[in-house]
Amino acid sequence: MTPEGYGFSSSMERVLAKAKRGSGFYTAMKDARVIDVMGGITEGQLDAALVYDQNELLGIFTESDYIKVSL
Repeated sequence: MTPEGYGFSSSMERVLAKAKRGSGFYTAMKDARVIDVMGGITEGQLDAALVYDQNELLGIFTESDYIKVSL
């Protein structure tokens, strides 16, 4: 448990509200530059980018993914 009373049984809604994160996502096309996508998900209330090839969802890109690729 954290001092705020959060534990593994806390709802994600509560965690997101406390973190002041939105429930939305950044949309990126498959040929977008990584630096632009990172800006989109770190300069606001978005934590992830959904990556598309036109209308087809290719995957999800997060800050953790960038860290893994950077190592």
